[in-house]
Amino acid sequence: MVQSNVPKDGKRGQGPKPIAPQTSKLMEYVYVNLIFWGFLVLLCLAVYVDCAVSGVVKFGDAPDEVMWQVCKFILLVFGLGFSAVSVFDWLYDRYAGDQEAAEAAK
Repeated sequence: MVQSNVPKDGKRGQGPKPIAPQTSKLMEYVYVNLIFWGFLVLLCLAVYVDCAVSGVVKFGDAPDEVMWQVCKFILLVFGLGFSAVSVFDWLYDRYAGDQEAAEAAK
């Protein structure tokens, strides 16, 4: 005899409950920032390799002052800018997001 998942009263259940997130919102921002900073490090390496292939620097040599300034610019402007925006976004989600959810529930 095959048993059905339908209750005896004929009504179906509400369905499966949504899966609760395993990480907090703050940790999601941390992971995204780590991924982006990793991308920026790869970008700096790509700039170094491109300069080495084009003959500006030689492979294996220490980067010169211009190369350091380019990498510092990439990391500081893009990296710190992205991290600052992530902090502001997290603060907005934490404080203003609760008010928006309460207003939407009314």
